[in-house]
Amino acid sequence: MKNIVIVGGGTAGWLTALYAKKTFPNDNVSVVQSKEIGILGAGEGSTPNLVALFDYLEIPVSDLISKAKATIKTGIKFTNWSKDNNFYYHDFGKKFTLPNEDLISYKLSDYDVQLQEDTLHIMQINEKNQPAFSSRYSEKNLVPFVYNDTYKNSSNPIYNFDQMGSWSIHFDAKLLAKLLEEIGLTRGINNIFGTVKDINSENNIDIDSITLNDETKIKTDFIFDCTGFYKVFIGKHFKSEWVSFQESLPMKKAIPFFIDIDKENIPAYTESIAMNYGWMWKIPLQHRYGCGYVYDSDFISNEDAKKEIEKFLGFEPDYPKVDPFLFNPGCYKEIWKGNCLAVGLASAFVEPLEATSIFQTVVMLRSFFANKHHIFNRNNKYIENFNKAYLKNTEEVMDFIYLHYMTDKNNNDFWINFTNKNKMTEKLKEKVFLLNQSILADWDTTVPFSSTSYYQVSFGINLLNINNIKEIINENNLSRFNKNVEKNELIMKELSDNFITHSNFLKFMGGFQD
Repeated sequence: MKNIVIVGGGTAGWLTALYAKKTFPNDNVSVVQSKEIGILGAGEGSTPNLVALFDYLEIPVSDLISKAKATIKTGIKFTNWSKDNNFYYHDFGKKFTLPNEDLISYKLSDYDVQLQEDTLHIMQINEKNQPAFSSRYSEKNLVPFVYNDTYKNSSNPIYNFDQMGSWSIHFDAKLLAKLLEEIGLTRGINNIFGTVKDINSENNIDIDSITLNDETKIKTDFIFDCTGFYKVFIGKHFKSEWVSFQESLPMKKAIPFFIDIDKENIPAYTESIAMNYGWMWKIPLQHRYGCGYVYDSDFISNEDAKKEIEKFLGFEPDYPKVDPFLFNPGCYKEIWKGNCLAVGLASAFVEPLEATSIFQTVVMLRSFFANKHHIFNRNNKYIENFNKAYLKNTEEVMDFIYLHYMTDKNNNDFWINFTNKNKMTEKLKEKVFLLNQSILADWDTTVPFSSTSYYQVSFGINLLNINNIKEIINENNLSRFNKNVEKNELIMKELSDNFITHSNFLKFMGGFQD
């Protein structure tokens, strides 16, 4: 029997433990967590791959809603990210096929496939009288679920609904960690409380054991570093090289806070609101909004950042009794060293925009456990390729986050000079060129963002001119698009009129339990 040890009891730690136990059911899996090191729990956003992971781990969404105050997320609403102070959506997309989609999707080559699908989406977002599908129902606090009693006797209440759009969840990080811990204990995972005092390594490559502050020694065949910003193993012990993104992304601090929520009118999206020197996240949960101001402290002090929050809200919110947290955007060049893998915040942190941290965590865990024969019988070339892939994906995340700041917003020096003061990578320059002069296809991007995501953001911040795109499109294709947009909008309106309100869906799933 192997000894698999996860150090850190937050979301990343317990997800890793549950994944490890499912992959190696006969091995000894232990989570070491500290009672002194808490979890902020300011409200967390995620992406659809997290829901897919919960399905794999056999954790129903109804449990997340009833026990972790989870709500539905269909995408992100970006407010005031352009000089016209309008908003746009970066959504998760639809799941259904429109009756006349064969007319829209007719194409002669893979190039035309990408061009036509993206262009239709862009036109729906940017033509003022043709809102995107997600914004149609999101602005009414609806979720893309239609009741269907075919499986009304199912033990999993999600099967009572047809799912018409891609979705994920928001959750309370403290409550989710507690729920995952309870599930982990029922599945035979050991829960050990303590703080790491010593890391014991005889050959300076593998960690043989760890010693806790009470002198308990725990043998380790493989260890997962889920220690968050403390980075106990991959950073402090292995001293892996840190690749900083601060030349491109200057955000350094975040002030978390909470505000009240109207339970009958809960949005089904994360809202990202552009502020004077950064942006504010606003994540709806069943019992409150979890919020925070992410800012460049070169421009504004902590005290003035709080004043800006309070001026925007019109009142003083509930600030947790913690200092603004300081961060350095970047990632480790090698997150897998010897018999240790860093997961979650211990491996990288870009910034909270777009919920990329938990997305990367899920991608990493799937990739890691999918090739389980490499875990204990390690192949150095495989580990090298794994590290390179993770670094490449994280750099792609950095580029996509940077793209959001390439807006025409011009209310102060921070926004006007962002691209002059902060470095744009050559890879992103190439993507922006393709967006403007040609067509950005999915093969021009890597995990986690498709070309459609690039288009949604680019047009939302007025980076691109829709006329440039129209000129690229074959006139016959453009004519077919124009004929079908109105008909598609009518179909989508009819579909969304049958969607359930977010609050009623949460109640059906067992939400709002005190």
